[in-house]
Amino acid sequence: MIDTFYRVESSEGGQTDDLFIRLTSPFVDEISYCEGLNSDFKKLLDVFKEASTSKEHKAEFKEIDKEIVNGWSPSNLPKGSVQELTSSLFRNFNEFISRISDWEGNLVVYLSPAQIELDKINAWIQWIEQALQLSIPHRIRFMVIDFKEESKMEELAKSKKVFTLSPNLQMDAALDELSQAGDPNDPGTQFRRAFVQLTQAIGKRDILTMKKYGTKALEIAQANQWPHMKAVVHMALGSAYLGFKNNKQALDEYEAAYQASLKAYETGEKEYQGCGPVAITALFSKGTVFLSEKNYTNAIPVYLTAKNLAIKISENAKKLPEKIEDGQYSQMEAWRLLGYCLAQTKAPDIEIFSAYFASLVISEGLPKEQRENMATAETKAELQKLSEKLGNKISIQFLL
Repeated sequence: MIDTFYRVESSEGGQTDDLFIRLTSPFVDEISYCEGLNSDFKKLLDVFKEASTSKEHKAEFKEIDKEIVNGWSPSNLPKGSVQELTSSLFRNFNEFISRISDWEGNLVVYLSPAQIELDKINAWIQWIEQALQLSIPHRIRFMVIDFKEESKMEELAKSKKVFTLSPNLQMDAALDELSQAGDPNDPGTQFRRAFVQLTQAIGKRDILTMKKYGTKALEIAQANQWPHMKAVVHMALGSAYLGFKNNKQALDEYEAAYQASLKAYETGEKEYQGCGPVAITALFSKGTVFLSEKNYTNAIPVYLTAKNLAIKISENAKKLPEKIEDGQYSQMEAWRLLGYCLAQTKAPDIEIFSAYFASLVISEGLPKEQRENMATAETKAELQKLSEKLGNKISIQFLL
């Protein structure tokens, strides 16, 4: 529900004057997190600069004129303490909004780490608590999600600087109203309306209504040749069916998402380059289903396909002047999960070693916050065990 609110409010149909941006940098430690947030912010502005004529991307920044950011970029964070880096990050946010004339809204930064290990959650919350003690510019707001049933932020919520919004039944009505903003004859408005209805039905576990609006959203996307939006709908349906314990239907939806996004990506058109990573996400989702069933045999070809597509994305990214996801992180994860599945199926040790080794080699080319995680540590541990078992049998030649 919160994600739906963000999607609506960060679009041109948003009802407040506030500007919503979502930063998804993984959390490993405080310093790399600050650097990751600043990097995410830069990437958002780069997308806006390079695709300011695209209605889809322009919606990320509502009606803000592209000239405001075309001549400016956030400063690199200096070396120093966590507090110094956090303050510098705040200054970048403040510098951005100070450049926008005739606008009195707030910059709402939605902190949504793409990856955070369970034993790191408290450190992330502690970083937020420390950030609240700093001098935050008065037009900067931060938004995070907590769950009442398993709250991790009860102490944080007691701060006088924190406002807690508990979604209730009226939230659906509010989202309903937001989704209808704009021209009712506009396909974008119609799609947004159908998608909001879809996500609300999923939340209520109303399968019949979910199917109705899922079909409607897909029909709108098909009629307007929006393959990337078809993929988004199929992904939402796949996640819903997975939650309903209907693994077969979840796999069908994830496969449909993969096919729609792959077809768009393989056109080679600039506007669909972002569909490559979506296709990989769909494959990883399929893999997750198979792993949950301990069906490692079927998971292996899925991760092989994900690995090959990630390599293709990396190769294509080198040819493009635009900054897009280059597929390296996906390569690392695909190789790692492939190694895990091979181990579970009792494949030859050298094959398992080769997959884990490829994952580790690729991780070395990634930013610190992406490569230094628990999964990488586990990969190193598995490699150590395998190298001891294989001894001198390990070949130094390896085909990535």
